[in-house]
Amino acid sequence: VPVLNDHVLYSEWRKRVLWWSDSTSKPKEQRAATLIGHMSGAPERQAINLDRAKLNVPDGVNVLLSEMDKLYKKDQTAIVFTAIEDFINYRKPPNTTMGEYLREFKQRYRLLQECRTDPTQHIFDDELLAY
Repeated sequence: VPVLNDHVLYSEWRKRVLWWSDSTSKPKEQRAATLIGHMSGAPERQAINLDRAKLNVPDGVNVLLSEMDKLYKKDQTAIVFTAIEDFINYRKPPNTTMGEYLREFKQRYRLLQECRTDPTQHIFDDELLAY
């Protein structure tokens, strides 16, 4: 069951919820309650105040996600800014192999490229990647 707390990125949790929901044998009417039971901190405080009757239905996970999106989902500008900031500020951690560093670098660059509104445009030219 995906865990959401103050230290987990909401966007990553949301993706895990969709995968979990597709693979769990838990009855659909109990899935939203199960997810809330695996929350803590601010997300839990928000979720426990939602209407149980609206969550204990076959579509309860979608209702929960919709309500949590209102609070935690970033707008597109914030997503682009965060991706740029994460990419620019990434440095090779000590004790990390060059292969691990390059995989993480490429992952951050891929996430940055996914933020493009025009797929033919690059956010950074290739020459700037290795400054």
